[in-house]
Amino acid sequence: MEGDGVAGKGQKHEWATVKDGELYMGSVGKEFTDNSGNVISDGNLWVAVMDRAGDVRHEDWTSHFAAVRTALGCDWPGYVVHEAIEWSPVRRQWFILPRRISTEPYNDMEDEKRGSNKVVIASEDFSSIEVREIGKITPLRGFSSFKFVPRSDDSVIVAIKSVEVEDEQRQTSFITVFDVDGTILMDETEIPGAKKYEGVAFAHDWS
Repeated sequence: MEGDGVAGKGQKHEWATVKDGELYMGSVGKEFTDNSGNVISDGNLWVAVMDRAGDVRHEDWTSHFAAVRTALGCDWPGYVVHEAIEWSPVRRQWFILPRRISTEPYNDMEDEKRGSNKVVIASEDFSSIEVREIGKITPLRGFSSFKFVPRSDDSVIVAIKSVEVEDEQRQTSFITVFDVDGTILMDETEIPGAKKYEGVAFAHDWS
């Protein structure tokens, strides 16, 4: 459920990652607001954590998401929308590739053009945060998913960037590869089919 787990509304998870044998699942990491900027709900700032037995607890990540906003220079009423967060067991760090970044209050129409070319790297408790830039910003494109390339010691990332234009009913996705220092290994390349892809995975057992 959304928020602390006792709300009557189910949570729409946008990302999931495994940390220390538990599955972390989160939404967009942004307050739900109306077009005037009034906060209607802050349930999306919570994260659900499932252990190996299937038991779920809920963690309030408000301070974590706020720290990420600050690092990106977009404190409230600015915002960040998340669809791609992964825990690196090798580096013991959180890697966050935002979908949207804005210094302005949320607006439905403008949100489409607030894409991201940033990688946020946070310590386990979010007390230390670095921001790195990946190539040039293309306003319509933001990260929707990524994974570390197997056998790269979590130093190489394959990522999906997506475009959604409501007025044109248009969706497109791009794939790119880069290292954690920001060096691009494969430029953003359009994936045929005019669809929004929201996940990337390596099916082979690389262990």
